[in-house]
Amino acid sequence: MRVFRSLEEVRAAENLEPGWRLALERVMGDLTSAYAGAGLTYNPETEGPVVLAERGDTDDDWRGLMGSALSDVLFEGATLEHGCFVAVVLMNNEFGYTIVVPDAPWLDPKSLSRLIDAMG
Repeated sequence: MRVFRSLEEVRAAENLEPGWRLALERVMGDLTSAYAGAGLTYNPETEGPVVLAERGDTDDDWRGLMGSALSDVLFEGATLEHGCFVAVVLMNNEFGYTIVVPDAPWLDPKSLSRLIDAMG
């Protein structure tokens, strides 16, 4: 997994599939704009970063980040953009993770099913 805290980090990231980069740039841009529109500055340390799921991520990796495996978290909603699921996991009323999960063959079936369900 890769954790992004700014649009600059996304743009500087190496080895990203084009669709993943587009999804990450859109998400980070929307977060920044939404906070700016409210007269605030997006702070990933207090509001939560954007996380890219990658092949090889383990349940322990996700537990270390969020306290739960990706396949066990409660997604507050999800969309499919540029070949990636974009989902939100809220930890409390102020902090959450925006997770970008490529719709790839390596995605485990339980996580895939939960993401599809979160799309409503």
